[in-house]
Parts: sequence; structure tokens; C-alpha cells
Amino acid sequence: MLGGSLQVATAQDPFFIHFHNNKSHFNPALVGYRGALSFDFKFKQQWNQPNANAFQSATVAVEESLPCSLFDWGLFMHHDTEGAGQLETYEYGGKFAATFTTSSKRSKGIQNLRIGGKLQIARKQINFRDLIFSDQLDPKYGLNDRNGNPNSTNFLPPGDGIARNIFTPAIGLSYHILLDKKKKSSSIHLGTSIHHAHLSNNAPISTESLLVSTATTPRRFNAFVESELIFYSDKRHFWSVSPLLMWQRQSALNYFEVGTRLSWNRNLAFGVHYHFNEQADIVPNSNWVSLSAEIGSVVSKNHRVDIGVAWANTVSGLQNLVGPTWEVSLAWHLKSSPSCNLAGKGDEVPYSSKPICWVDGKRKKLYNNIWYRNNQ
Repeated sequence: MLGGSLQVATAQDPFFIHFHNNKSHFNPALVGYRGALSFDFKFKQQWNQPNANAFQSATVAVEESLPCSLFDWGLFMHHDTEGAGQLETYEYGGKFAATFTTSSKRSKGIQNLRIGGKLQIARKQINFRDLIFSDQLDPKYGLNDRNGNPNSTNFLPPGDGIARNIFTPAIGLSYHILLDKKKKSSSIHLGTSIHHAHLSNNAPISTESLLVSTATTPRRFNAFVESELIFYSDKRHFWSVSPLLMWQRQSALNYFEVGTRLSWNRNLAFGVHYHFNEQADIVPNSNWVSLSAEIGSVVSKNHRVDIGVAWANTVSGLQNLVGPTWEVSLAWHLKSSPSCNLAGKGDEVPYSSKPICWVDGKRKKLYNNIWYRNNQ
């Protein structure tokens, strides 16, 4: 109650700091976009305070690009802990995307339309045994009675304390344009997605409340537009900048990310982004600035390792109450496609020697060529 009126609080899903290193997390149509068999690990710690446990998030994922097929796919498991570890969220499932090409011999560029989906099961759980309820507090002796014995509670955990599983699917679209397929060309990429895309919000499987109420997971809408602009290149090297604008809306909250990355040969990159919300009517928004750095290298003919770190801190709102956010990522890539090999269509991935590359042949699937220097 504020000022005698009831105020409704809203919140958004937890997510990682940056769109760049987590593209398929924001839009399932981008699963497998890097052109490799990739194994990813990500960890984020936020809301650090001296006397409180941080909110922590971790993800393990595998994604495969299939040059022999229309499809790419991925599997993932995500885990969040908050409230000193008392509230936990588990998410696990799969993603898939199909690519459709619009290109011709007369066209200078290549366009890819990707349609993707995510099938996800989420589970929330609370350790009720470690919580303290109001009927356990004696007005004189606190948590114990006059004889020093712990007070009991009349609260009974709903569902015998068993966590609830919910189904949270997502769908996404993206459109990727390579401006000139004959050169080290710039590109434009845009897309949109809907998360928690239930057919009915009243279905029990879409209800996330641990108290068996009718609270449902609100839909989350996402849209982005980014570009990679190559401003210098020679036979073996190139420099590029990648401006980004991303928007998300869930419940009554809007979130924006705007910024850019500077990249050298896909091996070294630095980014700066500003994250902000729409103006609040009651209290200032907690906007923040993030800095990121990534380094990667082909360590052998068919193996590549990428390491990334990001730091973010609030510049308004809760800036004096919460500490900075840290995120680290590690990825191992293989230049192969086991699924294509099982289908009898070869294991080696036939990339072209361009920063934004396409699979040679009929399909012309566009990928960010993380093997660029290895193709010379």
C-alpha cells in the first residue's frame, strides 16, 4: 500500500547481461548461428551486498549447426538461486531453428529467414523448512518458548513441498542479410521472439506459483536489430563494429539495451552497453552500464576456445544499495557436424572464407564465421 492505494508489483525473467553471447537465450531462432558444434558454460552473479548472498545464474548448453540440413538444434540446462539459496529455479529443454534462403545468381547479397522454437520445462522450489513464519515468533522469547524449545508453525507447504513443473515454450523469427557475398561485407540482423508462449494462461502447466495459486508466467516479448559493419580489412585481418538495439517487455516493464562492440578478427572484442527501463512514476529506475571483453582462438585445426567476461553496475535507482554484476562465459567449438555425419552427408563443415560466411552449395545458410583465420 502506497499513499492509501494498492500498487501492483511486476518483474521480468532473470537473464544474462548481454545479447551477444546469449543470442539463442533471447531468441530461439538463433540457435546454432555460430557455425560449429559448440559447448557453452555461463555464470552470472548479481545484486552483491556485504551481508547478503548474491543472486546467481548458471547455464550449460550444447548447440549444433547442420550445413547439410535446413535445421540447427541445441539443448540446455539453466539454474538460478536467490534469497540466500532458498528459492531455486531450474530450466531445461531444447531449441531448434529452420533456415530459408532468398538468394539468386543475380543478387549481390544473401538473405536468411530463420524460424525457431524452444520447448522448456521449468521448476521452482523453496526449502520451506529453513523459513521462519510469524506464528513461530513468541512476543517475549522469540523463536523458542519459555522452556527453550523451538516453536512450531501451523503452515503446511502446498503439494507436500514438492516443486511445481511448468511448461514455458518460445517461438522466434530472425532475418539476416549479407550485403555482398563476393566481399568481406557488412551485414544486418534483426529478429523478434515470444517467450512463455502458452496457448492458455489458465492451464495448470503454465502456473508458476509455489503456493498453488492462479499466478501465471507472463509472456515476454523481445525484438532486436544489430549490424556488423566492417570498416577495415586486408587479406587476413578485419576490424568491425557491431551496434545493437534490443527491447524486451514483460508484464508492465519495458527493458532496453543499446551499445556497440569493437571486434578484431573474431579473436578479440570489447563492448560497452547501456541498459535502461521506461521512466517509473514512483521511484527512479535502476539503469546500468556494462563493459565486456572477449578473447578467442583456434587452438588446433578443428577446435576453438572463447572466453568472455562482463561487468555491469547501476548508475541510478538502487546504485547505492546493490553491488556490481559479473558474468563469465566459456565456449568450446568443434568444426564438425556429427548429425550430418550420421546422415551420411559428411562431417566436415564446408565454410566459405568470409567473416560472415555461408555454407557452399544450394542452402546458403549464413553463419558468423568463428573459423575465419583458419580458412585462409
